[in-house]
Amino acid sequence: MVVMLPLYLQMSFNLPDSRWQTFAVAAYVVFVAGLMVSRIPHYSGKHIGRVPRDIFILVLFAVAAALVLLASFPLEMLIVVSLAYLAMIPFSVRAWRRLAEQDAAAPPPEADKA
Repeated sequence: MVVMLPLYLQMSFNLPDSRWQTFAVAAYVVFVAGLMVSRIPHYSGKHIGRVPRDIFILVLFAVAAALVLLASFPLEMLIVVSLAYLAMIPFSVRAWRRLAEQDAAAPPPEADKA
């Protein structure tokens, strides 16, 4: 989805075709391809877990609003979601490093002696 961002922008804003745009799109596609095969940590959503009861209604409302916006303004929402995903990469790297430091500082678990 992120690699299609130039197409979303082109369709939304009707940008004129030019030679520099072709090179910019090619560089962007190579950049995203590099992210796909790199070891840079990124948010995956697998570890969200359960939503706490006190914010469940808020999360439910946010998901419903996102779906309504996606149905009403599909290209604009795809642009926002793609840019938000790319913007979260530095925060994911920082969180991953913090967790790695905590794991390194934690004492090793004791083996069960039977």
